[in-house]
Amino acid sequence: MKKQVTLIQCYSDHNYGDLGIILSTADLFYDADIDVQINSISTYNYDDKRFNTEHEDLKDYLLKHDGKMFPGIFGIVDRDKKFIYIRSFLSLLRFLLFVPLIKQSWAAKILLNKSEIESYNLLKNSDLVVSKGGSYFCDDNGKLGFLSFFRLWYIGLMAIKLGKKVVILGQSIGPLNTSLGKSFGNYLLKRFNKVILRESVCLKEYDYFIKRDYVINNDMVFFQKLVKPSINENINKTVGVTVKYVDKDQDKYFVFMKEAITLLVNKYNFDVVMLPQVPLDNDIKASKEIWETLGAEIKNRVRILDDLNGINNLLNEYAKLYFVLGTRLHSCIFSWSVGVPAINISYHGTKSQGIYDNLGLRNWVLNYSSDESISLFEKNVNSILESRSSIIEKVTERISKDKEQVGELIKNLLVS
Repeated sequence: MKKQVTLIQCYSDHNYGDLGIILSTADLFYDADIDVQINSISTYNYDDKRFNTEHEDLKDYLLKHDGKMFPGIFGIVDRDKKFIYIRSFLSLLRFLLFVPLIKQSWAAKILLNKSEIESYNLLKNSDLVVSKGGSYFCDDNGKLGFLSFFRLWYIGLMAIKLGKKVVILGQSIGPLNTSLGKSFGNYLLKRFNKVILRESVCLKEYDYFIKRDYVINNDMVFFQKLVKPSINENINKTVGVTVKYVDKDQDKYFVFMKEAITLLVNKYNFDVVMLPQVPLDNDIKASKEIWETLGAEIKNRVRILDDLNGINNLLNEYAKLYFVLGTRLHSCIFSWSVGVPAINISYHGTKSQGIYDNLGLRNWVLNYSSDESISLFEKNVNSILESRSSIIEKVTERISKDKEQVGELIKNLLVS
């Protein structure tokens, strides 16, 4: 009989990093030599139009393996709806009332709608519930952030209350900025059967998390199977760049990006291509805004890929590059996964530093607000020019070891 595995908190296909996490995670389970059935639950609710528009690639993948996508329960707020605050308050009351009654089928019939009951029944019939990787265990927007955190993790709370085996696989945890967030977060962490993190810096940085048997591995996207890695020294001397609108010191960030791109063209004679890692989040708009700050001669050497669609096409574009300067962490991980070096620009939490510590490349993470960021960037570029092949081989070896470890962890989760 097939083991029933449910992936929860599945976000938009148009965040290619999140899609890569889900596909890589599912592939790892299918490769475990144990008969599994994988279904997933969206972050979007049944009446949110994004449930039908943001999961086309994932739904196709699941369908090929006889799986299905289910709507969220509570989940992300649909801000396009009328009377959103009233709706959200009424939903909060309904789901809080359901917490002590989660095991009762009669309560589900009263308090959940038809679509939510389908997702509820999926959880009840699951052998393993997996909170897939990323940065979901945080409430970095104060009190309102806690409500978002609670909504997103209500599905995990339900699985725990139903007595299911629940695991975190490949996440960074924190920051949690409210006492409510810390209490709720530690309540969950204490009850998860296994917590497999993608980095350990978060545990040192956020010392309010409970002590338990955390396992450190890596980000699941390193193990993607869509495009194979290769070391190619004869590729065009083109550097890929990913950008975003950052929450802190955006003016300094834009200045850093302008200086870095100008340096790549003028000093190192590279062409530059700006890639849309997260089209959902205005990456293309941010790229165009930064492009406008460049000098006329520099602009002629910089192009924006604003018509790129699909995770396979994006991975193939990364594979053509000499290296990547990535603000989006998963643009860097995509690059390493196809055998291309990547320098990271950190903008949130510990995830970048932690993952690059895993790779033995601590100094490849740049703080765009620092006065030393450009000089450190130059140092890293010079290292790539001098030792590109050996750097890639070292990182590839580490990725291979991490994949072997997580494969064994998954087998143990399925058989225990």
